[in-house]
This record gives sequence, C-alpha cells and structure tokens, in this order.
Amino acid sequence: MRLKNTKIKTLPLTGIFILHTAIYIWAVWQQSFIIGGKLYILLADDAMISLKYAQNLIHHGQLVWNLGEKVMGITNPGWTLIMAGTMLLPIPRNLAGLPVAALGLIINLALIYIIYQTLTKSYGNSIAFLLSLWLGVYMPLVFWSVHGFETAAQTLFIAAATAKILPQKLSGGKAIAALPYLWAAYIIRPDAALFIALLSVAAIILNRNSPLRKKTILFVCLSGAIILGTLIAQKLYYGDWLPNTYYLKSTGGAKSIAGGVVYFAKSLWSDGILPIFALAMLGIYSWFRRKNLRAGALLTAALIAIWSAYIMWTGGDCFPHARFFMPIIPALVFAAAEGIEFILITHKNPVLDTPIRSAKQMLFACAVGIFFGLLMLWQIANYPDFFGPDKNRVDRVAVAQYLEKLSLPPGTKIAVFEAGTIPFLLPDFRYIDLLGKNDRHIARTRAHPGLIGHNKWDFDYSLGKLKPDIICARDNYENFPDSVAALILANAEKFPKNSVFFPSALWIHPEFVRHYRKNRLPIKTPFDTHWTFARDEFFRRHRTLKAQPPFLLDK
Repeated sequence: MRLKNTKIKTLPLTGIFILHTAIYIWAVWQQSFIIGGKLYILLADDAMISLKYAQNLIHHGQLVWNLGEKVMGITNPGWTLIMAGTMLLPIPRNLAGLPVAALGLIINLALIYIIYQTLTKSYGNSIAFLLSLWLGVYMPLVFWSVHGFETAAQTLFIAAATAKILPQKLSGGKAIAALPYLWAAYIIRPDAALFIALLSVAAIILNRNSPLRKKTILFVCLSGAIILGTLIAQKLYYGDWLPNTYYLKSTGGAKSIAGGVVYFAKSLWSDGILPIFALAMLGIYSWFRRKNLRAGALLTAALIAIWSAYIMWTGGDCFPHARFFMPIIPALVFAAAEGIEFILITHKNPVLDTPIRSAKQMLFACAVGIFFGLLMLWQIANYPDFFGPDKNRVDRVAVAQYLEKLSLPPGTKIAVFEAGTIPFLLPDFRYIDLLGKNDRHIARTRAHPGLIGHNKWDFDYSLGKLKPDIICARDNYENFPDSVAALILANAEKFPKNSVFFPSALWIHPEFVRHYRKNRLPIKTPFDTHWTFARDEFFRRHRTLKAQPPFLLDK
C-alpha cells in the first residue's frame, strides 16, 4: 500500500529555493569581474550572440547579427525575443548579463516548484524533497542559466507538459492539454518539435475512439501549423528554412555520431545524471509491470529514448556540462521517483512520510544526505570553470576596451572567432564570423577535423575576399613556430574529436601571413590571450593603433 502525504510542505521547498538561490548568486558573482574600472556581468559568448541579435532588434528593428545581413545564426528565437525585452531596461552594456541571469534564476525556481509539486501529489513529500533537492544542486541547471542560455526556459515548459502525462495521470485529455506547453518550448528552441511529434501521435492513439477525437485533430493541426509557420517565417525573413547553425553543425561532415555517443556517456558520468538515470530505468520497469500504467510508461520511455538518440545523432554539444540532457531531466526525475518507491516497497523500507524515529530511518536519512552532498562535490569538481571569471571572457572585454579607445571609424570590419561579446560591446562596427555561425557561405563548406561547431572555416574567403580590417584571434601565439602549426594540421585526425584546429590554420594561412601577422596590435590582456591583428593598409592608415597600458583585472 502506498501512503502519501499529498499536501505540499512549504518548509522543505523553501529550503531548496534558498540553497539553489545561494549557489546561483555565488556563481554569478564568480563570473563577474572589474576591468578598466568597470564592473562586467556578461554571458557566455554564444549567449552574447543571441543578445547581439536582440540588441539589433530593439535599436534597429532587425533580428540580425550584422545590420542588413539576414542570416539566422541563432537556434533559440523565442529566448532571443525574451532577451530583447531585457534590452529595454536602462542598463549599460557592461551589465547586460544581469537581467538575463536574474530571469534565469526565476525560471530555475519555477522548474523546481513544478517538479516538487508534481512529485508531492504522486509520491509524497519525502521523495519529492529528495529529487527536488537533487535538482536544486544540479550544477548544469545553474551553469546554463547563469551563462544566459535558453536551456532552463525550454525545460520549464517541457516539465509542465511532462507533469500532465505521467503514467498515473495519462489520458487523452491530458495529452491534448500538454501540447500548448510544448508549443512554447518549441518557440524557445525548435528542437522541441520532437516532443510535439511524439505527443501528437500519442494523443491521436489515445483519442482514436474518444469524444475528444475532433479536439485532438484540431490541436495536432495547430501543432503542425505552428511548426510550418515558423519555418515559412524563417524562409521569408532569412532566406533559409532552417537556422544557419543546422548547416554549420549537421552538413559537410561536421558532426560525428561517435562523438555524440561519447558526449552522452560523459554527461551521464561527469554531470551527476547517472544515479537518476538508473533510478529512472527502474521506475519505467515498475510502471510497465502494471497493465493500467503501461501506455504511460511506453510514452515516457519513448520520450527519453528518442531524445537520447537525437543527442547522439547531433554529434553531441561543443560545450561540456550536459546542456542537451536538460529537456529530458523532468521525465528522468519523474521516472526516478517511481524507481525509488519501487525500491522502498520491494524491500519493505519504512514509509518515508512518517516522522523519523527509528535508528534505521535515521541511518537512511543520513545516507541520503551524504549521497547528495558527495554528488554535489563530484559535480563541482567537474566544473573548474565555475571558479573565477572565464579567462576568455575577461580578455575579450580587454580587447573591446582597447578597440573602443582607438576611435575607429564606424563600419570598420572586424573578424572574430567568438561572435558574441565583442560585437555586442562595440555595436558600431561590422563583423566577420570566421567560424561561420553567422556566415551562410562558411556554414555550407566541408568540415575540417575537430570540435563540432568549431570545425568549419574558409580563410581564402574570410581574409582574401572579405578583407577584414582587424582580426581578433582567440589564442596566444608566443613560441608557436609555423612548423608546429603545420604538424598539428597534418596530424589532426590523430587528436581527440573535441580538439580545435582553427588557431593553427589561421597562423600559417598565406593571406594571414602576408597581410596581418606582422601587424599585431599591442594589447596586453590580463590572461595574455586573444592576440589581435590589423591588415596592412588599415594599419598604415590609422596612426591611432599604438600601445596601450596593460589591462589589469581588479577581481
């Protein structure tokens, strides 16, 4: 017999909220820094690309990276529009990440609340507390929100949908009611179309002989119309059916399914997902054992399996820390609750929703506390990038501050490998995306070996045809002879799949050597990265390109 206290206890939930908020604020503080007398709270460079699109939308009415160039270099249109709302606030560019990070915290707390509320009603307060606590200290949830990604927002709507179709609750009406939440998730990031397709099929099957059949057809048609409508809008505005990132990462040999499998396995192990994943598989087995829950178990299993296959098909993420896992975290947590209850019932453990009195219960509670503490420490150990500001972010800002002081003419062409921070901070210039996220030509070229999303470039085109005035490289080339660069490129296939080779390719490219390499700008960044170069004629034309005092990082 399952005994559950379905009344939500606010004290444990409040405790989780306080813990998560404390971790979150600490993470934001860790990523902030003062340089040149200014405090900077920015986002990860990819998120800054979305913020650049939002900036141009608010100030110029164009959802683009470069004004007048319609290339869809974002995969999160809904989130970018939300970011655009933050651009209406009277906040200087150096603090532009603050409102986005604050919104991320609110979204995270809403997600935890949905998980806690759903689990309390189905499994009682104790199981709800344990799994919500895990989510509250789950570092990827903090990481991606602090850095400004759409991940938690998309997951929030998927969680709201998944909560309606738990095997205990699943019905034709619930399947229909869940679809609008997935529409919102799709607008945030279009790969939620996989969830829409799966749930639409489930709704049709569940309501095939139901009075809700006509409503089902209506909602399924609305789902198709929303997806088709966004595709048509993208084609009309940008000239392509799909985002430019699709062509960048999924064509021309850019992706590797083997790399996707490795990413999947590493995420399970390094990011603290494995225990929840194992409990979820046990929970799905428990649901399958009961005939009345079998349809819901099959739907949950299909949701997890299809999304897992999608992660591997895409070749995984170019970033660590399980970003692509987040959309199925709600399903895994709900199934894990069933797995925990299955263990408790099978082994006749004490009912968790009674007061802790016995030594056995006390030991169980201590073991759980120790487990979650160790799990959190394990995650933190795998997140060295949480401690102190991101070095590349700091040096990008130093380069931006230097270029801003040069009083360069508007329209100066600046080539970048990292297409977010510098273009956002210096909006009066034009930019060339050397890795192709915002360049239609490069995105459709044949991929080189290396990390997905960073393995396409065409310097004959970018440097020889587009002729940028300034190139902001990402690396420090001190003691890096041409012979080493050539050797690295010649043996690229022997390096790990997540290696990057564009720095070496740039350093010895004939166009770079001929027109840029001898014209390094005298920028001394705090971490001595992001060497920056000017083209010959531009360097001769602008006598302002002189040495500046070294940038000092105040924090």
